[in-house]
Amino acid sequence: MTWQYGPPGFGETPRTDPKVKFAYLLLAKPIVVVPAANSTGNNPDSETVKNVRKIRLWCFEKPECKELFHIASDCVVTVEGQLHHGIAPLDFYDITMDIEKMTAGNCSQR
Repeated sequence: MTWQYGPPGFGETPRTDPKVKFAYLLLAKPIVVVPAANSTGNNPDSETVKNVRKIRLWCFEKPECKELFHIASDCVVTVEGQLHHGIAPLDFYDITMDIEKMTAGNCSQR
């Protein structure tokens, strides 16, 4: 989990811009995200993105995600879901994932 400045100024005026807390996945090695075979040329998800190290995670209020986000910062996690290009202001990173399944293991002790 991390904090970033959010709308409206995204840090241009730190005294007044709110901060947004969100989850992201930090990858052990960079990856290349390629479009799905059925994506069309006018779809933002139809472009290849190289050297992806961080993925913004969206969980859409699933209770199991909230529980895992609480401990996952000290764990190795496995996530499954749909990857998308980060096009909305609150996506923060080039690639986002709508999580369908998330598991955590190898957690360090707090």
